[in-house]
Amino acid sequence: MSVAIDELLELSVPDKLDVLERLWDSITADPQQVAIPDWHLEELDRREEELRRNPQSGKDWEAVKQRLQNRNA
Repeated sequence: MSVAIDELLELSVPDKLDVLERLWDSITADPQQVAIPDWHLEELDRREEELRRNPQSGKDWEAVKQRLQNRNA
């Protein structure tokens, strides 16, 4: 690795976030290379089945987004 971890740890928080975002973008550029754990898939199946059984249990995305924005305001 050409960049030492110690150098990254010395960066400011905004710079660390920028590095993190750039790393994540490079990782997700090829989704086939990112393994999805079986338990994630099982949880998605469970949630989908729950929503199928009880459609009213889901939340509207706009309402959830608004609640999150209000919480972080």
